[in-house]
Formats: sequence, structure tokens, C-alpha cells
Amino acid sequence: MAAGRSNSQPREIEMKDMSGANAAGATNKDVPNVEVKTCKKKPRLFWAMTKAFWFKCLVASMFKVVFDLLQFVSPLILK
Repeated sequence: MAAGRSNSQPREIEMKDMSGANAAGATNKDVPNVEVKTCKKKPRLFWAMTKAFWFKCLVASMFKVVFDLLQFVSPLILK
């Protein structure tokens, strides 16, 4: 044998189409079709800010509600 050659025998190669059928037309139910789905959502600035500053936003909202109520009630009290 020559140094660069390998002792390979002809092998049968089975061609499959996308539906899972082999070259003879029979479907192979033993091997499941595995699809990897990557469902990554796009990052949203709003949710990042909410996660980072939720407490400060909550406190600021409470102060805003109190301020609006006091501005509404002050003319009624002065009347």
C-alpha cells in the first residue's frame, strides 16, 4: 500500500430529506426531529430602567399623588 492512501471500503450513504424520509421513502419515527429554538427577546430600555429604579419611581409617584391632592384641596380649604 502507498503511504498516503487509506484502506477504505465503499460505504452506503443514506440521504434524508427535510421531512425525515430516507432514500427508500420510509419515514424514520425512531429519531425525533430536534429543533433548537432561540426565542430571545429584544432588550427594552423601559424594563431595564424599571428594574433598576423601581423603588425611586414608586416613592416619586407617591409624592406626586400627594402634591396633586394638596393642590386640588388648597382652594377648597381657603374658601
